[in-house]
Amino acid sequence: MTPVLEDGDVVLLARGAPFAVGDIVVSRHPSRSTEVVKYVGAIEGRFVRLDSPHGTDSRQFGRPTLDLVVGPVTCNLTRRRLITGSTSNDNGE
Repeated sequence: MTPVLEDGDVVLLARGAPFAVGDIVVSRHPSRSTEVVKYVGAIEGRFVRLDSPHGTDSRQFGRPTLDLVVGPVTCNLTRRRLITGSTSNDNGE
């Protein structure tokens, strides 16, 4: 089974849209001036655990707050594939 995203893939996101555990999101890094693309592993209060099966995740760089999440990824433009996520709204909104 091939990964949903690879380094260098171009993605489309739904800026400000609701997201839930299991979704792939774009988030601003909590301590660096960059953005990351990760799976939402958990939402606990104001914090989001971001998981990565084969890379760094919030266990290494810390959990971002909800307001740092830009939005869920909806499409991998490089591979021309839609990315379906959870339809529930677990981010407290």
